[in-house]
Amino acid sequence: MKNDLDLKAFGKSISGFLQRFHTLLFFLMIGAAVAAALLMVILTLGNTSNGTQDASNVVNGSFDETTIQALRDQENSSNQPFELPDGRTNPFVE
Repeated sequence: MKNDLDLKAFGKSISGFLQRFHTLLFFLMIGAAVAAALLMVILTLGNTSNGTQDASNVVNGSFDETTIQALRDQENSSNQPFELPDGRTNPFVE
């Protein structure tokens, strides 16, 4: 009996398997890649929508009160309609 490993026969059997099932293997790999990508997206969304923040993520700072007051004043004075300067046309008007 011959117990030697015949690499040529082994290669032919692998080649025959791949020739027969290459389409199935391709779609299985594509499906696995899509499933892995979907799992990563779900895990990412699950981590970001936690809603709790650590105290280290909170930024402590002060705002410029004069700028805030100027913005509030501008917001209060915007009751009048907006008018473009002479010589310019509004591209959003039909």
